[in-house]
Amino acid sequence: DMVSNMDMRAAMESHQANKEKDKDAIMTCIFKKVMPGHPTRGLEDDVVVCLNPDTNRLLRFCNTNSKRFDYDLDLFNSHDVMDFRYDLMNTYIMICEAHVPARFSDHFDIQDMDSFIKGII
Repeated sequence: DMVSNMDMRAAMESHQANKEKDKDAIMTCIFKKVMPGHPTRGLEDDVVVCLNPDTNRLLRFCNTNSKRFDYDLDLFNSHDVMDFRYDLMNTYIMICEAHVPARFSDHFDIQDMDSFIKGII
């Protein structure tokens, strides 16, 4: 269930297209472009997002409130090009495949969705 004024058709179509190209694409996270300092962007929503620019696949994301960003050297070695974005806000809207909620409950030690996402990317 969801309450939103956002048109989700394009996101749903994108998720389906990604799923057809990549069977491991089990979840699509919706980010909204919001510039730093904008009133709708709270400190808990301040994230740095690392994307593959060719596929828009999420490679890593870190909350900026931690004051530290840990990116593995493997990330840089395995991708020729990456986009680091600081103008995106996590909407906490995720389009998931049917088996994702079961996977979340299987990993009962995960406390929140951010930790779950970091665990599967």
